[in-house]
Amino acid sequence: ITPTAIVRVAEETEEQIVNAARWAIEKESDCKSEVGRLAHEWTRKYARGRTDADFAELVGGLQRSQVQQRRQIYETFGDVCHSSGKLSWTHYREAVDWDDAEEWLAKANKQGWSVATMKREREEATVDNQAVDSTADAKCDSDTRVSVEGSNGSPHSDTVDVPNAA
Repeated sequence: ITPTAIVRVAEETEEQIVNAARWAIEKESDCKSEVGRLAHEWTRKYARGRTDADFAELVGGLQRSQVQQRRQIYETFGDVCHSSGKLSWTHYREAVDWDDAEEWLAKANKQGWSVATMKREREEATVDNQAVDSTADAKCDSDTRVSVEGSNGSPHSDTVDVPNAA
């Protein structure tokens, strides 16, 4: 039985979580999100005011920022190591703060994009969307000038600005 299997039981102890995290760090090439899951569980059950820096110190081998990143990715995306996709850990690390992360990770997975390609595609789409939005705003802001007839039927000398209804 692995430390991970031990920790998955309902009555896990703080010591079991810390030991499982140490084991996962030793097997770092296997899965970074396992440490994120363990940090999440430790925070939820045992932190009591302690921080990611405290967890990093307990398990050793990681900085506070690494624990925080792994926990945040786990809390945002779940267990990314055992997903059936083609994405690397770096895909998730890059997208963790994006509001539209799920959409872009799905596209990257489907298309087999590298992290750089995923970022570029998203940036290009964002620039394209901003260009479309500003074009639409400019069109809505333009005014049409029309002549208004006076009450006696004769053309009035003034014009009225009418917002473009496009």
